[in-house]
Amino acid sequence: MQDIGNLALILVTTLVLAHLSRLLNMPAVIGELLAGILIGPALLGWLAPSHTISLFAEIGVIILMFLAGLESDLDLLKKYFKPGMLVAMIGVIVPVAVVFVFGRSWGFNMTSSLFLGITFAATSVSISVEVLKELHALEGRNGATILGAAVVDDILTVLILSFTVAVLGEQKTASLPFWVQIIEQLLYFAGIYLVVRWAAPYLMGLAEKMFPSSAVTIMSLLICLGMAYLADLV
Repeated sequence: MQDIGNLALILVTTLVLAHLSRLLNMPAVIGELLAGILIGPALLGWLAPSHTISLFAEIGVIILMFLAGLESDLDLLKKYFKPGMLVAMIGVIVPVAVVFVFGRSWGFNMTSSLFLGITFAATSVSISVEVLKELHALEGRNGATILGAAVVDDILTVLILSFTVAVLGEQKTASLPFWVQIIEQLLYFAGIYLVVRWAAPYLMGLAEKMFPSSAVTIMSLLICLGMAYLADLV
């Protein structure tokens, strides 16, 4: 019952602060972030991270990204892929370089400085998506560029992190060699294409022929959570 009470507290607090953010002409996600800071260990300490809260948070992010994909214009993303790639490259190179220099100047060794830089290069796609959705900008040029850049940024960060772990000899922290991880990731992206291109339309068509009215929704969630599970394995 305590977990239910904690979830109720989270919902009430985020709802109130998100509403106040909108009244101040700010994105609702600002209020939601402030709610976590307010009731979490950082300030009031009413809530502490738990398995239940983490589970709901992960499901929420997965569904948010899934909805963002549904609302995105794939042709528009393709059209602005090049500028998005340029933004992503800058968004990775600049933080890594700047934080690496600062890390070295503060006395960190090369490995620690590099890992700090990679950490700062990672973006929060879910936050970007939430703001773009709220501004109804996902279908526009700027939204497509930002979303594409955020996705590419995270992919590049994962690849750089895998490469860094392998090259710097931290094999004890890596479950698989670098080249195996790269192959797994490439196979995953190829699998995504096959699922989106062939399997998903077939499964959705099958769901539409089923009698329960919720079949389409359930099938959509199964595809969404299934791809998220495979991504976690990779």
